[in-house]
Formats: sequence, structure tokens, C-alpha cells
Amino acid sequence: MSYLGGFLTGAFVFDRAEPSSALDMNFTFEDEGSGDGEDWYYVRVRQHNDQYAWSSPIWVEAL
Repeated sequence: MSYLGGFLTGAFVFDRAEPSSALDMNFTFEDEGSGDGEDWYYVRVRQHNDQYAWSSPIWVEAL
């Protein structure tokens, strides 16, 4: 970690880059739905180092 102006100031950290094979994932998900004609989904992921990310909700309407 490198501090910008001494201890208790802004800081930055550079970690090693991951290979592209560690960044890709594919999966299939089937859901019966609630039967209301509209459902919503979002993606939440956790890395091995306990870093998290999530998407915005996606609304799906029945045809």
C-alpha cells in the first residue's frame, strides 16, 4: 500500500492481474417464476478473496 501524503491520507494498492480464464463464467438458470407475469433478477458474485459485485435488477415480463 502506498499513501499519497502520509499515514491516514488517501492510498492505493496494485494487485497482480488475473488471467482471462479466471474472469469468465457461464451458467444456465431456469425459474418457474411467481406466476404474476413479472419477475426480477440480479446477479451477485463473490471472489475467493471475499470481494463482491452485483448487477442492477433485470425485470422480465411474461408474453
